[in-house]
This record gives sequence, C-alpha cells and structure tokens, in this order.
Amino acid sequence: MAVALPPKLAHLREAIELKPLQQNVLQDMQMIGEGESGPVFAANDVLKRRRVAIKSIRFTTDPDAEPSARLLGLVKEVSVWRRCRHVNILDLYSTVLTDNAIWLVHELADRSLADLIALKDDGVVLKEPEMSRVLCDMVEGLQFLHSKSITHHDVRSDNVMISSTGVCKLSDFTHAAELSAGVRSRHSVIGTPYWMAPEVIKGKSYGITTPSDVWSLGVVLWEMIEGQPPRVEFPPLRAIMLTAEKGLPALRDPGSLSHELKLFLHWATEMDANKRPTAETLAMSDFLADPCSRASIVALLEKARTVEMEASAGEEEAETDGERRDGDSGTHGLRRRGSWSSDSTTKG
Repeated sequence: MAVALPPKLAHLREAIELKPLQQNVLQDMQMIGEGESGPVFAANDVLKRRRVAIKSIRFTTDPDAEPSARLLGLVKEVSVWRRCRHVNILDLYSTVLTDNAIWLVHELADRSLADLIALKDDGVVLKEPEMSRVLCDMVEGLQFLHSKSITHHDVRSDNVMISSTGVCKLSDFTHAAELSAGVRSRHSVIGTPYWMAPEVIKGKSYGITTPSDVWSLGVVLWEMIEGQPPRVEFPPLRAIMLTAEKGLPALRDPGSLSHELKLFLHWATEMDANKRPTAETLAMSDFLADPCSRASIVALLEKARTVEMEASAGEEEAETDGERRDGDSGTHGLRRRGSWSSDSTTKG
C-alpha cells in the first residue's frame, strides 16, 4: 500500500520521483548527524552493495499544516542535484518516501572539510599542498555547475565533503539555482553569512558564471589558513556588513604564506564581482599547479580518526573516574565547532 502524502505535498511523488521504501534494502542504519531538517543516517544498501547516507526530511501528516520551506523547495533542489553528475559533486542516488519523512539517499563521504579544519589545534593541519588539492577539486566542481548555468549559493567548508579516497565533493543543493537562458541574473540574499559575497549582501545581481560562488571559495581558503571563517568574533549581521564594506580582514601571518596562495586568495575575493575571475580562470592559477596527492588527503582523514578516537577514549576514562571536565577539554573538533557553524554539518 502506497504511503499517503499530505495534500499540499502530493505533487512531490511525481515531481521528484519518490520511491517507496523497499523492505530490508537499507540495513544497519546509524545516525551520524542532525541536519536543519532532521537526522542524517549512514546505511548499507544491500542491493547496490555500497554504503550510503540518508538525509531525512520530516513532514507532518496533518492535512491542514503548512509544509516547511525545506519541503516546498525539494522540487528545485532535487531537480538541480540530479543534473550534477560529476566526480567533484556528491552523488544523489534516490528519493524515498517513508511514513513521516522523505529520504534523500546519496553518496556517503568520510567527513566534511569543516571537520578537518576544526581539528587544526589537534595537529590535523592542512598545509599549502593540501589546500591546493582541496581547491582543485572545488574549482572543478564549480566549473561543472557554472557550465550548466547552475549556482550553488552556499559554498562553505561544511558543504565540501571528502571521500575515503581523498576526493573533495561539493554537497547540499538546498539553495542552488538554475538560471535559464532568459534569466541572466538573480536578486536575492542567499547563503551562509560568513561566506557571503559583498554583492549578495548588498542585494546586487550576479551573472550566470556566479562570482558569488567564487568569493565563497576564497573564504574557504581563508578558513583553511586561519582555522575558522573570517570575523566569527562578530554577530553574523555585523560580520556581513563589514564584509560588504571592507572585504575580508587581513591574514594574521601573511609572511608565512606563498605568493601564489596569496594571489589566488586576492583574485577569488576581489570586491568587484565584475572583475572577479571565473572558476575556469582560477583553475589555471599557479597555486593549483602542484597539489598534493590523494594519498596525502587520505592520511589527514586517518589522522583525524586517530585524534577523535583518542579524545573519545579520554572522555570515557574521565567518566569512569567520575571527573568533571569543562565543555572544551578532551573533545574532538566536531564538538568545538563554534556558534557560527551550521546545524547541517554532518558526515553524510
């Protein structure tokens, strides 16, 4: 018997090709995060013989209830995501309907770039060759999106997932938009505050090559260098007003960085959106000419796991001894994410 959707969501069954949940296909489900719309799980797909992530978006069966903006935006999100088949973009496998939720079943990554950055003080350090590798993959993903006239609108470290083989992939198409040939620009404020481009903050238009995505890419580089996004010491509104007026703040130790890195950062965060290079142009920059190997990224993932296992063991030992520890000691990077981090940060 088919699961009934509330009348206001009935169009989703065909619009995003919802499939019924097949019994015993997704096994060994384990919660790995809590997103803005609900939990995220990892599971084994026994038919496809692969590990998958499941983003669960809950809905109420009350016929009079107004659907959330997240549910109403699913048609756009899924249709855009399905067009984005690329090695540097997280793959969407299927959409599944359960009794009280819609599941987006997609590729399972090892962790996010944000998770790695959060472990900087624990010795998980992204050096320039690793930064170059991350940016190479991100630029490849953005080139693909922009070639399809698709804008991501929420490029940030939380939305850069890293596979177990060291490949970085853009994820989360909640705010993505597809610009038709007749619509050359959009006038909307979309994104996450600390990564938001000046022209987006000001509500100006931006073209189909999406210089705003390139700005956010530059902020991700700034974040890899400094260990956190720019101006996190300020409330979001104050931070974006400063960005709109002054651009990014100065780096703390620019003398320790290569000329090639600083030039890439300068180009990507050019205040004038019309002068900002495209992802295609940035792909030819000297900083991306000599990235580290995939094996080096895999080694960082392994080090992150070791750090987290040691921290977890320390916490268990402290609990056994009855010790009271403050909220920031003995905890791994995911728990040290500041108030600026998104609730949607997951490993899926």
